[in-house]
Amino acid sequence: MRGDPGGSKSDASGAKRVGATKMDEHRAWTIAQSIGGEAWQVTCEDWVALKRRRDGRLVAISDDCVCEYASEKVFDAGTADVTIRLD
Repeated sequence: MRGDPGGSKSDASGAKRVGATKMDEHRAWTIAQSIGGEAWQVTCEDWVALKRRRDGRLVAISDDCVCEYASEKVFDAGTADVTIRLD
């Protein structure tokens, strides 16, 4: 579900949403700095803003969702405990 910066984005049904933007390195760092976190490159093109909480949980903000993970191991496995879709 990734799209072009400023372009359209497809969902699982193939429908296009106009104006969806991709989380790039600059956006990830901007968001990360505002929440006291860091930017992580999760694939060669995709970035997330990552906040490590004091209780060991991680919150990841991508271009289409905000996810909470129980630990870094769970984050690496890609199994979020809580997911809030932004689309």
